[in-house]
Amino acid sequence: MVYAQRRDKAAWNAALVVTAPEGRPGCPSKALNLEQAKAVLIAARPSRLYAYLVLSLLSGVRTEEARPLTWDHVFLETTDGIPPPRRGMALCAQAR
Repeated sequence: MVYAQRRDKAAWNAALVVTAPEGRPGCPSKALNLEQAKAVLIAARPSRLYAYLVLSLLSGVRTEEARPLTWDHVFLETTDGIPPPRRGMALCAQAR
């Protein structure tokens, strides 16, 4: 906000004059930690669900989004010649 004010993009920060309501406690996280994720990938390696689990764990995609995907939706080559990002591949390789 200060950045915008210095460049005359914002006159003032309205958030400074309001009182934020008290939040409610959230639900405990159900996310896997790194060791649990590795264990899942190792255990699932021989399974036909392995690719589904790799996709789910490394991309954060929701199950209802991942379930309908088929290999026709996967593009390993790009049209612009720039290779696709390889993030997450190290974890996948470690689990093998």
